[in-house]
Amino acid sequence: MAEILVIDDSSFARKLIREILKQGDFDVVEAVNGREGMELYKKSAPDAIVLDLLMPDVDGVAVLKELKRMENEAPVVVVSADIQRNTRQTVEELGAFAFLNKPPDPNKLVETIKAALDGSEA
Repeated sequence: MAEILVIDDSSFARKLIREILKQGDFDVVEAVNGREGMELYKKSAPDAIVLDLLMPDVDGVAVLKELKRMENEAPVVVVSADIQRNTRQTVEELGAFAFLNKPPDPNKLVETIKAALDGSEA
């Protein structure tokens, strides 16, 4: 079973995403911010990452930059309420596999994670 790291400062969003992913038959590890997310990433080497962008302290863009620097191999699916075109462009340039609006459609999130794990298009 694939392990998915969910990095989001909102406990509500983490719970929603966790329930969606568990129904999709994934194991879920959660981090409450970017700093904790990077620590868990280094410890658990997840198969994929679901990442929020708007977080205090270490935001999602900083996490993406660090993952790129580390030559991360786990696909990253950004789930964010930030719908600005330049934000999407930035996360794509930093290597995000996909960008989904928050709250994510359950079927779309599971399909996107499966596509990311398979290496196919979202």
